[in-house]
Order: sequence, then structure tokens, then C-alpha cells
Amino acid sequence: MNDNLKEAFLDVGFFDKYFLICEKYPERDPLEKFDINYILNLFSEEGFNIKYFKKERFFSVFYTPEFYMNFSIKHGCCEFIFVINDSESIAYPVSKIIRSLSNVKLDTVKKPFFNSYDELFFLVSYFFELLKMLLYRLNNG
Repeated sequence: MNDNLKEAFLDVGFFDKYFLICEKYPERDPLEKFDINYILNLFSEEGFNIKYFKKERFFSVFYTPEFYMNFSIKHGCCEFIFVINDSESIAYPVSKIIRSLSNVKLDTVKKPFFNSYDELFFLVSYFFELLKMLLYRLNNG
């Protein structure tokens, strides 16, 4: 991760915001089975540009074609990946972003869990807002 991007993550308070949401949504009884079409419709109806990749088993929520977020769902857990197609064109798993911002060991980085569609919607919306904040910071210093 280049210094400008690392500084942008720090400036938007990404580290603290991530741990706050993980504390609020800890591991518990997960929503094990979910309806992919329901999720696509839920997000589409709320104005999100969302797509599901069946073979890879993840969703993409697009802010722009160059700047979007992937997320996968497994056992009620969300794994988020920020994709930034700039000169480096790199995908940044959130756990690795946290690792690069601190001395936290990768295997100790918690992930947020959900047990309802409402909680899933909140988590994805929350991380999407962080993505937008990051883009704003990158474009406006």
C-alpha cells in the first residue's frame, strides 16, 4: 500500500471505525442460509449498483468502475475487500488494511457478523460509506 493511500485510511479513521463495528457486531448465531436474489433486490432497491459473481461466490458494490467494494458472506460473517483501480490496481482485504495501519497480527483481526438481512444491509452500507470517505479524501487531500 502506498503512503498516500495509507495516510488516507488513517485520515478517515478507518482503524477505529473498523474495530468499533466489529465490537458492535460480534460473532453470534449467524444467518447461515441466505437468499442471493433477496440480497441483490434489497440493495438494488436502495440504489446500490450491486452484482453477484456466482463462480467466485462474492458480491460487488460499485461506487465507480474504478472504485468499488467486494464482500463475501460465510457463516454470518462478512469479509470486505476494497478495490482501487488506480496506477497500482490493487484489491485490499480489510483485514490486511488493518494490519498495514497497525501492529495487529492478521489472525487476530476480527470480522463483523450479522444474523439478519437488516444487519447485513447496515454492515455493507457502513463499509460502503467508508469507501466513499476514502475516495473523497484521496481526491481532495
